Amino acid sequence: MKQSMSTKKLSAIIQISELDQMLTDLKQAIEQRDSKIARLQQMISEKRQSAIGYRDFIVLKNSQEELRELCKKIDLQLVKTNELLRHIRNTKVIFSDLLLLEAEVNEQMSKIQELSNAFFIQEEAGK
Repeated sequence: MKQSMSTKKLSAIIQISELDQMLTDLKQAIEQRDSKIARLQQMISEKRQSAIGYRDFIVLKNSQEELRELCKKIDLQLVKTNELLRHIRNTKVIFSDLLLLEAEVNEQMSKIQELSNAFFIQEEAGK
């Protein structure tokens, strides 16, 4: 029982570590997206003041494609993060159940020990 509990706790620690890494990756991707959007906005405002050439148009178009890909990456990371969070919540529920079960087992073990001691005392008194 204790080994199973330790294994479950270790699994939860690993899951939390994975979640931290996923959240860090997600934060970096969002920062990249925000940076890319800011650069695009700056480019667009600069180009509004002058005529947009073919090269500038291609750069803007490619930047928009990169931004779309980055947004897709963020969406996938959000899905993975939510799945891991759901799994961690389920693990937390299992821990709660295991702790209650462990308390019940310890209580039953204590009662059995008391009965065993009482039986032993009764046997000794009967001799």
